[in-house]
Amino acid sequence: KPYCPQISVTFSISHSAGEVVVLVGPEQAHLGIDVQHVDARLAYEELAGRFIDPGRAKWILGPDTPVRFCYVWTRMEALMKATGKTLLTLLATPEPEGLPLASFSYRTEEGLFVLSTYGCDVTPPFARPLFA
Repeated sequence: KPYCPQISVTFSISHSAGEVVVLVGPEQAHLGIDVQHVDARLAYEELAGRFIDPGRAKWILGPDTPVRFCYVWTRMEALMKATGKTLLTLLATPEPEGLPLASFSYRTEEGLFVLSTYGCDVTPPFARPLFA
């Protein structure tokens, strides 16, 4: 987790396809953020079957598979960054209920992106809630 002893804040950072996102909060906050470019060329079905628990993998293989995969992946990346748990462990188990996770989508010239946060209740002004 990034750490800078000269300032008393917590932050999380992520990047994908030229996009960089940063989440900043009080020193002891548990924060996480992740962004993923939705790339239709990736084998999301194969990745879901290989890394993600069967219940979520089945949901991912519905309509909009690339967006659904990025939704699950970014949520678990944000949770990993906030808690220190391993990504593979988080992906292989059902998502716990009641966590302060939020997910959004937005478009740029590069295409569609999915953004998830942990420990932040602010909706980015440039994004819309995803699967709310």
